[in-house]
This record gives sequence, C-alpha cells and structure tokens, in this order.
Amino acid sequence: MAEGYSETFTLYDLLPVPISVVDSAGRLLYYNSAAAAAFDRKPEYVGRDIRGCHKRQGSIDKIEALLGWVRDNDQLPAAYEVDRNGKRYRIVISRLNGDKGLCGLVQCAIPLDRDGQT
Repeated sequence: MAEGYSETFTLYDLLPVPISVVDSAGRLLYYNSAAAAAFDRKPEYVGRDIRGCHKRQGSIDKIEALLGWVRDNDQLPAAYEVDRNGKRYRIVISRLNGDKGLCGLVQCAIPLDRDGQT
C-alpha cells in the first residue's frame, strides 16, 4: 500500500506538523520527523498494528472506533484534541483513498496554544 505514495510521503516530510499514515487494517505505514518528536514514533513501529503500541484499553477502543468510522463514513475530515508531552494538539483524520477505494487514513496533529487556538 505504501508503494505509490512515496511522492506524497516526501511532501509530508517537509511539513512542520506531525503526520502519520495508517492503513485500513490499523498498521502504521509512515510518519514524519515531527510525528516522531511529538508522539514517540519509532522506525520499528512501521508495519505494526498501532493498537499494539497503546497500553490503555481506552486508547485501543478509540483506535477501533476511528478505523471503523473512516471505513464507514465519507464525511471527513474528523477532528479531536489530545494532550501529549505537555502540549495540546488538534488531531485531524482524513481518508487515504487509492484506485480501489479506501486505503487507510492520514493523521495530522496541529499544535494548539493554551487557549486552544492554532
């Protein structure tokens, strides 16, 4: 799946915001350096099911819900907010479509200030 997206991923490398790409089964396909710094992404995580990278059942449940929502819903992007390492982010989820339909999702994390503004 990651094949054919290398040009897109190269563009993501240039962005200063955290970007991660997950396939429709929940495997991490790609992350940029900003995602590595903000969310503890590591090279050994690529190809792994992201549910296995989370310890809390609540996080795993949220991943399951997001994957299902992306599969069943064309009304994207979706957004929610999280706190990580003393910073707040608005997480925006968009569909990643290919020639045969849904391939996965793109997660973009937009840093927010203390008032919730970008």
